[in-house]
Amino acid sequence: MRRLLLVALPIVMTLLVLPSAASAAVCADYPNQAAAQAAADTVDADGDGIYCESLPCPCSTGSGSPAPPPVVKPPPPPPPEAGSPQPVLPCTPTSRPVAAFRGLSTRVAYGVQDRFSVSVVEPSGDALAIRVKMMDEATTRVFFAGLVEPNELLFHQLDLDDGPSVVVADYREKRGETLCLRHLQQRITGYRRMLLPARCRAGSYRPKSVVLSCGSGGYDLERLQWRGWNNNIATARGRARINDCIPFCAEGTARRYPVHVRASRPRFCPGDSGLRYTRLQITYPRNRLNGVPRRSTRSFACHTSLDTPSP
Repeated sequence: MRRLLLVALPIVMTLLVLPSAASAAVCADYPNQAAAQAAADTVDADGDGIYCESLPCPCSTGSGSPAPPPVVKPPPPPPPEAGSPQPVLPCTPTSRPVAAFRGLSTRVAYGVQDRFSVSVVEPSGDALAIRVKMMDEATTRVFFAGLVEPNELLFHQLDLDDGPSVVVADYREKRGETLCLRHLQQRITGYRRMLLPARCRAGSYRPKSVVLSCGSGGYDLERLQWRGWNNNIATARGRARINDCIPFCAEGTARRYPVHVRASRPRFCPGDSGLRYTRLQITYPRNRLNGVPRRSTRSFACHTSLDTPSP
């Protein structure tokens, strides 16, 4: 009986070491579904080849390829700190500007200073940090740029035959507690406006008569018919009226002779509303008074009269 018991004892111990179906793993033995899928030793209840579908990811499919990671939305940006500057947006184009160009023409005579300002036109608002820029339209070359005050007097001038220019003003427009960026822009073109000192010093546009002897008034041109006015050279036909001073000038007789006139050398003179011709050539095609040259040229500066003969 003792021998039979000793034989049976190793058999019982061997049975305890051998594996059985009761020792299979369960889902709780794994930290995530991908680990359970790799082991493949749990029960696949629905037979789809995917183990422990209730476990958290990382996950794996029955084909062995990992499931895509879940999409994680970025956190919303933090709110701006109290007192931090906010971006200033452009003003609504259809709204009325607080400030506008005042006195700035779209067409100006060459050589004439056009005075203008950026003025506040809406009493309910204000224009802050006004920056003005003037530049050539074709080359974008800037010939003025700077900060200006509201209503500050500015100057713009186009020289002879300059191309169009552009004047720009940018400023912060304030209405109550609201701020926006306003942009103003104006294109300016030039035109020729030539003058001639018909009455000695004052320039006139296309004059029909010109006083040549400002002191005595005994020599002038009349009935002038101009051609090519506003060009660099203008010509005219008319009549010269000259006092013959016989027996003396106070008792002299006015004599009239046909003349050809040529105006040239345009220059800018301060105070004029355009350029002026500064040289005048007078030619007598037929008769003339004794002592008067057949052809003479008179030059004059801005503050001198036509009494000054050319040297």
